[in-house]
Amino acid sequence: MKRLYQLCVILFLIGLIGCSNTVQTSKEEVEVIAETEAKVEIVAATKPEIDVDWQLYKVKKDDKYLYLLGTLHYGRKEMYPFPDKIKDALKESKYLVTELDVDGMYYRNEGKELDYMFLLEEEESLEEYLTDKSEKHLKEMSNKFQIDYNTLLTLKPFLVRTTFEATAGIKEYSFSYGVDLQITALANLYKMEKKFLETIRYQFEMLELAYPLDKTDEIILAIPEKSVLQEQNMQTIESYFKGDTKVLMELFMKDKRMKEVLIDKRNREWVPKLKSYLESGDIHFVAVGLGHFDGENGLLSLLEKEGYSIEKK
Repeated sequence: MKRLYQLCVILFLIGLIGCSNTVQTSKEEVEVIAETEAKVEIVAATKPEIDVDWQLYKVKKDDKYLYLLGTLHYGRKEMYPFPDKIKDALKESKYLVTELDVDGMYYRNEGKELDYMFLLEEEESLEEYLTDKSEKHLKEMSNKFQIDYNTLLTLKPFLVRTTFEATAGIKEYSFSYGVDLQITALANLYKMEKKFLETIRYQFEMLELAYPLDKTDEIILAIPEKSVLQEQNMQTIESYFKGDTKVLMELFMKDKRMKEVLIDKRNREWVPKLKSYLESGDIHFVAVGLGHFDGENGLLSLLEKEGYSIEKK
């Protein structure tokens, strides 16, 4: 049971597949979704029914440049095909760069390492960090979301929170049609080489900083009703369609500590890597969450400060 929760939330975090309320996932299900070449051809054969203001930028200095696309982890088939400007930029590029290599991690079966990242120590229980009030809230929410309460007690706080988020999907939207998966599928079709900005270990270390054990009580009490999470998801989707990065940032990061850990810190660490891609002379197509773009510490602002021109395509 714990393994199913772990795999579901990994895939939720990077947008590979959707998770039902029963949190079912399997290697076979991932393999079906990974058969991407046929899938892309089917999607590309239709005209998009949903208008998306795709946030694609060309980052340039002198004669060297890369492409930067803002992504969203879930979507609908009707959003596709990608416009020619995205397909042409991808074809022009040698490398696709994404946040992390979850496929490689999954198929290498790094089970023990994942246990270390996900689970409390064997003798620990999340109940040790809960007050009567937060314990009651967790029981109520686990019942409403149909999540096994005893399993939650073995998980670190960040995984408890993201498990609830993973089970609050919107019926019409699927991670299978998330921008992350679809751009990766198209890159596979074009036989592009791949690079990754982070390891999964690093990403989960950041989540632990954002959701520390000593804040467990606060984290649990902040778990809202499923309808609230679904409404937030719809606001995120609508903002993405409009290309409204400011609203996305507000939705994602109302907590300053979380914004610093999950957005600003990672952006600062990505910029030297992006600069190295630019300086290499090879064209890179970088696809990361659109929430990383806006603000003083957003990628666009940080790259401009480094002397790069930013052109929206």
